[in-house]
Amino acid sequence: MVMDPVVRLTTYLHGMREKHQVDPQGAKVYVARLDPAIVRFDEGLSTRRFPNDDFPELGTDIKGFVFVEATRKTVKKRFRQHLGGHPDGWPIHRFSHSKFFKPCVEDMTHRYGFTNLDPETCKDVEAWLSFALYQAGYWVWGPSSQTEEHRATDRALLGTGDFV
Repeated sequence: MVMDPVVRLTTYLHGMREKHQVDPQGAKVYVARLDPAIVRFDEGLSTRRFPNDDFPELGTDIKGFVFVEATRKTVKKRFRQHLGGHPDGWPIHRFSHSKFFKPCVEDMTHRYGFTNLDPETCKDVEAWLSFALYQAGYWVWGPSSQTEEHRATDRALLGTGDFV
């Protein structure tokens, strides 16, 4: 199913939130802006989640560079851990758009993020949101992109069920 990227990140996003934000104690999926300098480094290019070998560059204007991650902590606490050098969030530590939470994370997370996610669907929602942002013209990083196993899971998931 082909879906317009604007619809995917507005109407469809709202439906995904209604369906999957069901656990008051659940996880969150947040989005952080990254500095464009990340693409000048081999490590940055080799660890992007989208585009990648299976999902090529779309030939559209790049809207920005983002990091998407699921967490059980508060988003602000997780962001601080990344700024402090936590290895899972090295793109934020080295390439955050801002060292301040609001411009780097809060705005994008409010617009696109999820809260109260069931732990069983949290990683699927993280993959879907990463894909949706890619389809809308963002280049996306996230810790799940680090292994071929996660990339294979993404290939199998995306485009099926709710995850179109």
